[in-house]
Amino acid sequence: MRLLKKKFYFTEITFCILTILVGTLLYFAYEWSNYNIYLAYIAPVNNSIWEHLKMLLFPVLLFSIIEYIMIGKCFSAFIPTRTIAFFSGVLFMIIFFYTYSGILGANHLLLDLIDLYLSVIIIYYLTWRQAVDKRGGNVYTNIFCSCIMFFLVYIFITFTNNPPQMNLFREIKPKLLQSMRTL
Repeated sequence: MRLLKKKFYFTEITFCILTILVGTLLYFAYEWSNYNIYLAYIAPVNNSIWEHLKMLLFPVLLFSIIEYIMIGKCFSAFIPTRTIAFFSGVLFMIIFFYTYSGILGANHLLLDLIDLYLSVIIIYYLTWRQAVDKRGGNVYTNIFCSCIMFFLVYIFITFTNNPPQMNLFREIKPKLLQSMRTL
């Protein structure tokens, strides 16, 4: 079991780094793709915090599926733990974003990326700490948590086309990009 925990630890670090890299690429992907309509469903199309959450959801979901197949199924609490850890990362991302943008009066590209990186680290750290120590998680819990995550995918796709009129979905221009475009 000790060897399995060690392997899980290194798997978490590897997928944490990959999630950060893919999330960072997603930040720019929609614009780089010349505003590809299909990419809009998984990459941020504007600078609202809701759209920033796509940089978290889709890489985490993709790498969680791969990780579950590789090693996660050896830990019965992997899926519920990853689901709870994901929501912890989302909560951190929202709080960090509104705190710093409220203090500074605008959002900044560098701080947006730091927000992403810290959120990803929280997700993978919490998963690693909890999944190896928990004995819980049965088939029904795993199915329920998987359904929650895939329901989130549905919501993100739906709200990409029809965002509600709430501050969470309101676009805020990053200060760094604004200053770069005026040069």
